[in-house]
Amino acid sequence: MFQHSVECGAGTGIFLLINSSIIVVIRGPRAALWGSVYLDEYGEEDKDLK
Repeated sequence: MFQHSVECGAGTGIFLLINSSIIVVIRGPRAALWGSVYLDEYGEEDKDLK
């Protein structure tokens, strides 16, 4: 992901990890997990798509 963000996004990239539905944000040498984009029936993150 880091290499792709450098080559295609000038060091910036936002990626969705499909198996866990977590978003990874990369900016330069830093990366952060944003959290899950899917919520379960109780409004909580559904990190492993259960």
